Amino acid sequence: MDGDRYHKGLALRYQLLYKQIGQQRFDSQELAHNALRPLLKDVRQYGEPVLVWLTDAADIIAQRLALPMVRALTDCDALKQELERMLQPLQAHTRGKEFALLACERYLNDVSLMTDVGRARQEIITGYFMIAYTANFESPAQTSPRTTRFNLSHAQIVEQLPSIRAHVEIYTRQMAERMARSPWLGRVALPTAPRASQVVGLGEFLS
Repeated sequence: MDGDRYHKGLALRYQLLYKQIGQQRFDSQELAHNALRPLLKDVRQYGEPVLVWLTDAADIIAQRLALPMVRALTDCDALKQELERMLQPLQAHTRGKEFALLACERYLNDVSLMTDVGRARQEIITGYFMIAYTANFESPAQTSPRTTRFNLSHAQIVEQLPSIRAHVEIYTRQMAERMARSPWLGRVALPTAPRASQVVGLGEFLS
């Protein structure tokens, strides 16, 4: 098992992903797919109650903002506070709850009169995944590990992150489409790997 730590700021399950970026063996789409397993493990750790709450919150947002005329008059700050009160008694991982509320707040910040709120579930769940990805991999990966053993320097690895992120968002949208219909993690399948025979699994880091 390759259990070495390549970046002191990353959880063990993300170490191999950082290594793969530095080795230049995979393109950004493949690396994004390799990021999904540790990301999904994070979401599982935060718990299904958070996802169920997200779908309920998204439905409330969609109902309140269904009509453009009403949407223009809606106090989004008050709605955010209402959602926060709803979330407080939820028995779930604190970090997951924080990310869930942030996903709703960002959606409300970005909503416009042209936004299709009928897709609020998909958009908010995607946002939740991306917030977790940013917090658990992308942001800590940007801090310097001081030494790099790979083909790319740390600065060059950081330059790859935006391209990887773009593909991670595509994949998480695919998962969010399924979870919007049924927010149960046991039914979530990973999207098809871009080059399945060459994508290295991260299973050894998931235990």
